[in-house]
Amino acid sequence: MSLQRIEPYRRSSRCLECNYPREKHLDGLCPLPHLHNQRFATMNLPEVMTCADCKHLKHPCATIYGRIGTDEVCDWFPSRFSPKDDRPKERVA
Repeated sequence: MSLQRIEPYRRSSRCLECNYPREKHLDGLCPLPHLHNQRFATMNLPEVMTCADCKHLKHPCATIYGRIGTDEVCDWFPSRFSPKDDRPKERVA
C-alpha cells in the first residue's frame, strides 16, 4: 500500500458567493442581481500566511480534517483563521 501525497490548498481568485473573479466585482460587490449586496469573499488566508500560522491548526483542523500547515485556504466558513500568539506569556506575581 502506497501513501498518497497530500497537496496543499492554494489561493483562489473566485468569489464564494457568485464564483466570478475579483475583476467582475465593481466596487467590490457581486455582479449577480440576487447577490447585489454581497461583497467579494474568498476563503484565502492573509498574504504570506499559511495554516501553520493559525492557532486552530492542531485542533480541529489537523486532528479532524487532516489539514497540513502549508494550506493557503481555510476550510471553515466563515474563516476561523486567527494568527498564533507566539509571544511568551508573562507571569502574574
